Amino acid sequence: MRSLITILLLCLTLGAVAQRDQSNPFLNDANGRPLYWGASYVSEGSPFFLDQYNFAVILLANGEKYSEVKVKYNIQEHWVQYQTEDGKEMMSLSAIKKIYFGPMVLADGVFENVTLEAVNGLLNDKRQTCTRCWIQEGYPG
Repeated sequence: MRSLITILLLCLTLGAVAQRDQSNPFLNDANGRPLYWGASYVSEGSPFFLDQYNFAVILLANGEKYSEVKVKYNIQEHWVQYQTEDGKEMMSLSAIKKIYFGPMVLADGVFENVTLEAVNGLLNDKRQTCTRCWIQEGYPG
């Protein structure tokens, strides 16, 4: 009788170990193959933080500061676009640390100052993964 119980416990233990070694069933399709999400994410709407050009102060990584620059920031692609005085649209190649947007009308109709800053890196670096934005008192213009 004792040997029968020992064999039964041994079989149950081996079954549990075999089940534990299998991969996560939620990551497989109905045929047991690894699930591949074939579609890429398609975003809707504008990729820009603000659709129109707005005057801003730009702080570069080397400490230089440029005031009253007309800027648009593409959040999706992580690049900064600016407009020259004659209306030409250009992309910034300088390493940008922060952008301070001056007083503007936001969705609720309030004039505020908005700061964009890269959490880990530079605003116009594709390796950057997160941008933080906040409303502040004052304007460093």
